[in-house]
Amino acid sequence: MSTLQTTILKHPDSASNNIQFDSSGRVGVGTSPAHAVHIAGATTPELIVEDTTNNVKAVVGADNTVGRIGTDTNHELTLRTNDIERVRVDTLGRVGIGTEDPQNTLHLFHPTTNVNLLVESGDANAYISFKDNATTSSSAVFIGAEGNDFKFHTNGLERARINSDGRLLVGTSSATDNTRLNQKLGIVSNSSSSGGIRLTQNPGTTASAAPIIDFRKTRGSTDGSHTKVANNDNLGYITFGGADGTDNESLAALITAEVDGTPDPDDMPGRLIFSTTADGASSPTERLRISSDGKLQQHMDGHTLVTSLWHGNVTDNTSSGTATFDAVFTFPDNNNYMTAEIFGFHPLYDGEQEYYRFVASHKTSSNLYRTNMLENLTSTGSIAQTNTSITFTGRRPRSNIGTAINSIIKIICRSQLAPTSVTISDS
Repeated sequence: MSTLQTTILKHPDSASNNIQFDSSGRVGVGTSPAHAVHIAGATTPELIVEDTTNNVKAVVGADNTVGRIGTDTNHELTLRTNDIERVRVDTLGRVGIGTEDPQNTLHLFHPTTNVNLLVESGDANAYISFKDNATTSSSAVFIGAEGNDFKFHTNGLERARINSDGRLLVGTSSATDNTRLNQKLGIVSNSSSSGGIRLTQNPGTTASAAPIIDFRKTRGSTDGSHTKVANNDNLGYITFGGADGTDNESLAALITAEVDGTPDPDDMPGRLIFSTTADGASSPTERLRISSDGKLQQHMDGHTLVTSLWHGNVTDNTSSGTATFDAVFTFPDNNNYMTAEIFGFHPLYDGEQEYYRFVASHKTSSNLYRTNMLENLTSTGSIAQTNTSITFTGRRPRSNIGTAINSIIKIICRSQLAPTSVTISDS
């Protein structure tokens, strides 16, 4: 049956027009065509393309409130441009872009391009959000860009960001007043309770394993350098400061680590310096120093006190012996004053031990010196002094077991300048 504008093909057992061809060459199935190919039906109209050799059915259709494209058989679906596959959906629903073998729900691949995903927004921020079965909303947890900064949000609030200068800022969005001197980490807490960092390790029974804060320095200029540091180089600082009403840059106290000698392979001599800022001052002043040889140097009001420890072994006396030992103090070439406490004891002797204390001063340029014995517990100590040294002679500690174990001499010296050496030996 035909009309002037439309050709209609109709099955004899059907009351409706099944296929219509209009004068524009459009084909309608179940409807008057409004498109080149137009298929209509009351329940799930579909266009099926079937490969009967491999039993693959590709489907384009409409179903209730959705349109759909895919396969009706257990086969994968691909999208192509320029006759090249661009997208694949496998039978498990995994989507691969640029790959024929997607390994996850979404798998992006390009053989040469390293940035394979762009998330772009037309306003000030661009985000990717995350949600599991306990997340309260799709805007609770997300990451994204603000300008050239990268931001991290939880519970809808910004918690951290890496700014365009590469600084990691935690608890703040601004590096101003929160980092200085090109520092790469700033942590801010606005809570009334204490903030900060906590390091915890659970090493089981490994006693030596514990959290570490590690400061390292080289004289190199590239990552991975091992260029050797030199004597007096600073190795690291720990600073303490507070807001002074103008800014947050004033220091109250400072701990400094420095090289204290000549470094060599597996040999890094060091010292620690503790500094505090006096009331009315604008910067810290050194107060205490621990040198690489263990000497303790204290500074106050322009004066210096060095505490050094010395020890040695001498042959022990019998329980009634009177043999002596010498402790020779050699001084640096400068004015000096000192007090010395000398302890002598035998580990296995339960009787009277040896103890002496004396004070000395010397002025090398004028050949002036003086020594006074302050305590002489067993009345056996004596002192001989020159312009550059003091020789202290005392009774060797006694024992009840002969000479099987040597006696021990320990010396605590407090001085303006530490002795350059102290030698302890039998007289």
